[in-house]
Amino acid sequence: MNDNLIKNSIITLFILGALWALMNNFYMCWFKPSAFLERARNGVKDWWPFADFFSRYYGSSTWLWLNRIASTFFVLVILFIVYLAILGRLDIQS
Repeated sequence: MNDNLIKNSIITLFILGALWALMNNFYMCWFKPSAFLERARNGVKDWWPFADFFSRYYGSSTWLWLNRIASTFFVLVILFIVYLAILGRLDIQS
């Protein structure tokens, strides 16, 4: 029984961490785009191969819009799953 509790706790913490990261990414790229791009640019290390390319790419509006589209898609998927769970709990879904 203890193993099951520990395994379920680890899985729950992983899911909550992933949801927090997704929501943080969504918030930053939609409501604080300059801070989002700055954080992405600062994440590129000088010793990386093609560091100049990556720092320019992570600072571009293309990177910002790709992140906006992806994070919006995943937030909508999560909301749809929650919607289906609520319908199933209320026995509306057949």
